[in-house]
Amino acid sequence: MTATAHTASHFIRKTQENTRFHASVLEDIATTDPLTGLYNRRALKTYMEEVISRGIPFGFILCDLDGFKAYNDRYGHQAGDEVLKAFGRLLRKALRPVDVAFRYGGDEFAIILFEGDNLAARLVTERVRGTLLREMNGLGASFGTALFPLDGKTAGEIIEVADRRLYGAKGARQASPISIDEAKLRNEGRAST
Repeated sequence: MTATAHTASHFIRKTQENTRFHASVLEDIATTDPLTGLYNRRALKTYMEEVISRGIPFGFILCDLDGFKAYNDRYGHQAGDEVLKAFGRLLRKALRPVDVAFRYGGDEFAIILFEGDNLAARLVTERVRGTLLREMNGLGASFGTALFPLDGKTAGEIIEVADRRLYGAKGARQASPISIDEAKLRNEGRAST
């Protein structure tokens, strides 16, 4: 191989490596919520469609933080962002390795549970709620669940059922302003960076 051919081959190989790297970075940006580090709504839609197309049963949970708007209004958006980050960490800690958490939007989160039924969904919601009470004083959450294929055959149907149940649960709960130990949130934020 001539020196020119070797240089060209090396250049092509480096260009391909850079292209793969940049594609991977862009994929992460497109599917990851930058604030919480969880997968985002776009990733949820893609993930659900893939799992449904394979016919794999799963549980779906929508979660909404109670009183978050009041907290944001009282303490500001930066403090609200710290709550969302802390809740993202809490979800990762509270879920089984096989389950997947997503930031659905605003203060709403979604969870996909594999190997689960209504009981498993209830256990996860209670585990998340219990962890909230222990680690984020006063933060409440409401949950809505749905099962594939029992409650729907498409991602849209599953989300719609869980959303109706979430707002039914929210209506049944009394949303109160969040009272969170600010120092604990700041310390947890530094520990995770």
